[in-house]
Amino acid sequence: MRIQLLTHSFGPEVSPPQRRWSTFIETFLANGADVDVIAPNRQSDKTWTPLSDATLDKVHGKFSLYSFSFRFRAFRWYSKLLVQFLMILFMIPCALRAPKPDLLIVTVPALPTLVAGYIVSKLRRVPLVVEMRDAWPELLEESGVIPWKAVERMAVRCITRMQNSASKVVAVTPGHVAKLVENGCKDVEVVTNGYRFRQFSKSKSRTGTSHRPLRVLYLGNLGESQGLQKALDIAAVSKDWMDLRIVGKGSALPALQSRADELGLSRVFYPPVKGATVLEWYDWADTCLVSLREDWESFDYTVPSKTF
Repeated sequence: MRIQLLTHSFGPEVSPPQRRWSTFIETFLANGADVDVIAPNRQSDKTWTPLSDATLDKVHGKFSLYSFSFRFRAFRWYSKLLVQFLMILFMIPCALRAPKPDLLIVTVPALPTLVAGYIVSKLRRVPLVVEMRDAWPELLEESGVIPWKAVERMAVRCITRMQNSASKVVAVTPGHVAKLVENGCKDVEVVTNGYRFRQFSKSKSRTGTSHRPLRVLYLGNLGESQGLQKALDIAAVSKDWMDLRIVGKGSALPALQSRADELGLSRVFYPPVKGATVLEWYDWADTCLVSLREDWESFDYTVPSKTF
């Protein structure tokens, strides 16, 4: 069996879809399937593989990465959307040049990737599995990304139609599964997120903290979903006893930095980290903040997959 995966982010860059799908790919290969990944290459390493030599010796299937050079980056939501739609102009030809699969998988939240998967599945007449890691199309309506209501309604209908036409839809939370079924999806499964903690050493034990401020850490994506402005407001009135650190990047960072300046907060924002450095930040913290805005109804039944 040959499986083809379309994703907006894969190695050698480190990202949630790369980590999640590296694990899935290893399982597919161990069961004898061949796996081809179609993804943009934003770095120079074209020979990257998610599998070690020791792992490759154990598996039965073959792994291939079909990447296309893509150096465009964006920071605002609207520029990100434009870049993602530009990306599928490269992704579709790359997918069609790869061997024809028996099964096509596309992972979202990069919505244009869903469009690419839908087109490729129709052109090649192969079953499509759609992984919805976030609550689309509901987030499209709640975020107000599209300022024109007629265009927004059309986009919602298109996304729903592509979801409902898939042979199977995979979600990350049970609540989202129920919503997808309600919207008309016939075959929906839940596959939750996980992480391989064995590769990291244990965190340090915490000693007494009575003579310094409480260390509060938020580490993750700085997007519109998190609503971190409220955390900054709390930190501003708690300077005497709380030390807030926000580690990461995202489209909301400029607005958050501006708000922090207005509140007189300093030494709050730090660049994103990966690997063992993540645990160093957790060692620093006394407690960790999980933040989601409260005015988006979709968070009543699911959360962004990175958070979950």
